[in-house]
Amino acid sequence: MSLGLRPNVYHVKNINDAKKWCTDVLGKEHYFNQPYYAGYNLGEYELGLVTVCTESNPKLGGWVAYWCVKDAKKAFYKLIMSSIVAHEDIRM
Repeated sequence: MSLGLRPNVYHVKNINDAKKWCTDVLGKEHYFNQPYYAGYNLGEYELGLVTVCTESNPKLGGWVAYWCVKDAKKAFYKLIMSSIVAHEDIRM
């Protein structure tokens, strides 16, 4: 079903602080930089930083992993049929 794990995305309150921390820890600069997203190449993986914690959405945060699949609808249906609870609909 899966072709592998793709971006590992961390939701952060302050992307500039998070970029500084990641750059210091990883010893490399981000390859993609926008006010809302920064991406780091880590071998075959990507570490992404996304600003989503805002005054209007203070509870958003945490970590999200994106799986690469050939057929997103089929994979989503299979997960739902295995008793996984969807917190949002599939987006394509």
